[in-house]
Amino acid sequence: HLNKIPQQQYSGWQCFYKDGNEQGRKLAVSIQENLNNAMRIHDKLEKYAAIDKAKEDVVEKYRMHKDILYPIADTAHPQYIEPDILVPEEDEIFVDIGVYDFQNSLDFIEWAQKGFKKIYAFEPDPTCYSNVKAKIEGMDNQFKDKVELVNMGLSSNNGVLEFPAVYKGSGAYGDQQMIEVDVVSLDSYLDGKTVTFVKMDVEGAEMDVLLGMKETICMCKPKLAVCIYHKHEDIFDIA
Repeated sequence: HLNKIPQQQYSGWQCFYKDGNEQGRKLAVSIQENLNNAMRIHDKLEKYAAIDKAKEDVVEKYRMHKDILYPIADTAHPQYIEPDILVPEEDEIFVDIGVYDFQNSLDFIEWAQKGFKKIYAFEPDPTCYSNVKAKIEGMDNQFKDKVELVNMGLSSNNGVLEFPAVYKGSGAYGDQQMIEVDVVSLDSYLDGKTVTFVKMDVEGAEMDVLLGMKETICMCKPKLAVCIYHKHEDIFDIA
């Protein structure tokens, strides 16, 4: 291990300084720089190894339990914001696709420590939309004035789609009442506007929504937090 190099090795390099040997001094500096670079690479490789191990655990637990949620159900962080990976920038612009109860947007506000510029919040379900609208109205003006709540769904194209109502029926997908909702592609809605962070949880329609935001992704290169557990193939097709 690089961090366990014997101390006498350092002493040997340092002696070049004491002897006043310029060539030795340069050699000692070069050795130290190379060691520092090697240690940085070593640390990165350890992180990558940990990531690979985590991926293997996900695949193995999925194989055993046939449930992608199983390995990620217990987390100390907000569902779509991992602070060790995502670092907030100034004037973050958040797109919350599938708002539901607005909790993910509230998590974003808390995470964006340097402040945020805008939240685009898309929710097609009329009941969820009404509940979230009331919640936003109760927020401080400094926050609610930055939230643009949209009672539409997102898709690869503009139009009208049938959608299972969240608060209708038994809750089982096959028994839920279907409603018609207006949908729009994110590219056409934003029309060139900048975003920095996109969160998406749309009950299995994630790939279709991604196809409707290709221009936005290419232009803005936003952080993407996309739900991949609704369809088994999404963990491979999207991730």
